[in-house]
Amino acid sequence: MLDENGEQNIPFYRQKTGAGLRMTWRPRVFVSYAREDHREALQVAKSLEGSGIHVFMDTKGLMIGDQFATRLSDELKTSDGLVFLHTAMSARSEWCHAEIYAAYSRGLQLLRIRKGECGRLPDPIERFLSDLHYLEWQEPNPPDLVGHLKKAARHARRRAFMRLALGASAAAVFGAIVTVFFLRWDAWQASTKRRQVIDAIETSQAPWTGVQVKSIASGLAQDGELISRVRALRDDPRIVQLAPRLNAWQVDQLLSAAQGRRERWDLSGADWRGASLDRAVLSDVTIREGRIESFTATRCQLAGIYFGPGPGAETQRGLSLIDARFDGCDFWNVWIDRTQLLTTEFRNSKFRGADISVLGMAGAKFYSAVGDVNVVKPDFALFENSIIRGKAPPDAGVMDLSTPEQEVLFDKVEFKRVTFEGWFKPGWFRDSHFDECNLPASLSRAALAGGGNRVD
Repeated sequence: MLDENGEQNIPFYRQKTGAGLRMTWRPRVFVSYAREDHREALQVAKSLEGSGIHVFMDTKGLMIGDQFATRLSDELKTSDGLVFLHTAMSARSEWCHAEIYAAYSRGLQLLRIRKGECGRLPDPIERFLSDLHYLEWQEPNPPDLVGHLKKAARHARRRAFMRLALGASAAAVFGAIVTVFFLRWDAWQASTKRRQVIDAIETSQAPWTGVQVKSIASGLAQDGELISRVRALRDDPRIVQLAPRLNAWQVDQLLSAAQGRRERWDLSGADWRGASLDRAVLSDVTIREGRIESFTATRCQLAGIYFGPGPGAETQRGLSLIDARFDGCDFWNVWIDRTQLLTTEFRNSKFRGADISVLGMAGAKFYSAVGDVNVVKPDFALFENSIIRGKAPPDAGVMDLSTPEQEVLFDKVEFKRVTFEGWFKPGWFRDSHFDECNLPASLSRAALAGGGNRVD
């Protein structure tokens, strides 16, 4: 197979000399960078290529028709090292984070180039890179990388030798030795990866994104021991921090889904009146129908919850939440599917990875109770990486006299990377902040500004 330069796309190639052909090993290096740093990344690539190193960059090595994520994964599999251009932009790039996780899990040589004021990386990555030497970029040219990549060259030679040795092995005794060796090697690798995942969960300081979870648990779907240990972390009452238990739950969900196992509680038909929960954890629960009235939940964590549609023509029974109060609760991957919410409040509650429909809501309120504006507190209302589904637009000429308080109100809510689908009234939003959100035509910047909202 040939790359875009017409050279063989393998770690070594044949080079013609006066004495004929000789075999030369050529290290392959993957350059990880943020798109905003493309010019600097090209300088790094040219410096490496000038020293005879094969370089892959997503803008140089991708061809029309390539599957982006698949091609990047394939390139990392055949690379001998990864050069990470660490800048303020790449520190926030989830693609860069995923590439570093993948390279680390495959045992590639890692080299970090710091340029300018670098932002802090997620805690698991900082832990991976903490013991590695890094280079500082002093303008105008990138630092000399060749000497620091000699290890990658030796690594390439070892890998090529192993491929040739395995391909030439025909003797039964040698085959048996190799088989035993790789069985032990696979067991050691599985043990190492398992320990890395557990350490990353226990030391996590913030919830992981979906990309991070997939990168960290990549290739471990059949590891039954890991699933048992992750579930023990998820249910360990001695762990009081939110992030480790939530990340353990996310890894458990990913591994269980890969094995085709999904364990959920079905509480359909619930009839709760005057009940309350305080600092409870509720996960993997389906409530398709029932009536929950005068219910209070304080400082609870709810993950993987499905609330079914409210009563109606299609679903006569349905699910109703009436006079419910959720105070300081964390919702993860929650689906509110046209559920009937009557005079239900969500105070200082946070929704991440949620899918919520406002259909069926009457007197529903999502709000921040700020209190003293001069004191910074972690208590505020948040929607992050979520979908909020609106209503169908009203018929032309029909006057709507309802007020936000009679329908749904978002007051002092922080929206981060939220997609709004359908039709919304701008009056449903007050003093809220929209950051990197997908907004429909009904929520124009001008219309939202009337309610004291801010759109970035």
